[in-house]
Amino acid sequence: MMKIVVIKLLLSCILMLNILIGQNKPEYNRIEKEITGIREKFINDYNNEKFKEALNVVVQRYGNESDTTILIYVTILKAKTNYILGNIEEALSNIESIKELTHDYSRIVRHPLLPDEMGKMNCKVHEHKSNNFCLCQYLDERENLETLTEESLSQYFIDVYVVIKDTSDNDYREMISKSQVENSSVKEDGKKYVYYELEPPPDEVFKTLKNKRYDFKLLNEVIEYENDRALINRRKKLTTSKERLTFTELLPGEKSNFALKLKYLPRFKAKKAIYTLLIDKKYKYSFMVNKKKKIYIYWDDAWKLADYKDNERIIFYFPDTYHKKINNYDQAFKFDSDYIEDLYMQKYIDETWSLEDYNRYSYGKPDSLIQQDLIINDYNLNQKSIEIELTDKYEHYDKEVRKMKLSRLFLYGCIFTSIIVMSSL
Repeated sequence: MMKIVVIKLLLSCILMLNILIGQNKPEYNRIEKEITGIREKFINDYNNEKFKEALNVVVQRYGNESDTTILIYVTILKAKTNYILGNIEEALSNIESIKELTHDYSRIVRHPLLPDEMGKMNCKVHEHKSNNFCLCQYLDERENLETLTEESLSQYFIDVYVVIKDTSDNDYREMISKSQVENSSVKEDGKKYVYYELEPPPDEVFKTLKNKRYDFKLLNEVIEYENDRALINRRKKLTTSKERLTFTELLPGEKSNFALKLKYLPRFKAKKAIYTLLIDKKYKYSFMVNKKKKIYIYWDDAWKLADYKDNERIIFYFPDTYHKKINNYDQAFKFDSDYIEDLYMQKYIDETWSLEDYNRYSYGKPDSLIQQDLIINDYNLNQKSIEIELTDKYEHYDKEVRKMKLSRLFLYGCIFTSIIVMSSL
């Protein structure tokens, strides 16, 4: 009797398993068929180097898609095409979108899309295990995103930082806050800002790349082709416009030292691969990018530094005197219920600190300011208030609390006295 029951249970399990597989298989086939259709439309333009047209195919599909799996696929194509067109920032933004859609590779795509991890032979996730599948098994091996890894980008592109040469013993002038360069007096043409232009190496440095032949049956040559085309198209984008001279990007490893960042400049081995930085239409600086990561420019007496207006940032200044007897600078203030971290020190400037009657405060006139930035993003965009609390780690905390209590008692006393006087009249 027991054997019959066990056999029936086994048959029931087998039946349920067949039902589940039967349910997953049509879904698998649907996704595979839809991806194949998108790929055929995309690849026709892509293989003929009509990258903008290929991107349009993706954009049209991207804008109307509600299926998350298909949306991820077209975002992959969009990232690859943006990279080849030299739109590296946009391509990296597409990578971030993929991470968000996959919950940081925890669903649909279970790992970064690298050749060694993709496909049924390499991916360890199998699609028929109760919704546990990985999109890479639908992808062609050419649809990997290896070219957008940090390691690959650093081989083909470089970030160059522009700083102001310091005439003193220091290497360069530190920019402790985001700044922009303006003319000290507005010229007759109304020009206020100082602009720069970046002239890339001449087009002839691409002669070898343009005449190069590739075997598209080999994956490594496909990747090499994409990197070469990205170099060519990125160079073209560097000749399109002039930009304001601003110092808004942190130098590597710094917390409060800003520079002008020339992003993703193509690396070239040719001897004629020289970049020219033209500032204010009269200063030229030539450089190569094989190793150089910092460009020093000289200051013009007709210029002045002004605060950079950043619509995505609010700056708070705190008097450094609060921290005089505190070794750990992140304990004196709470900012939205959290202790402040990464405080930036700024030398005292009268125009910056506008409080009057310093003697009213026990801490006196601040000798320096500590800067705390609040970056506006999707998480706090609609936040209506910001709480700033002086914690009991401050040396004179008890004194300040007593002053506040005495002030309240004095206020209540005045009110009470006024009521008594008014009632006696």
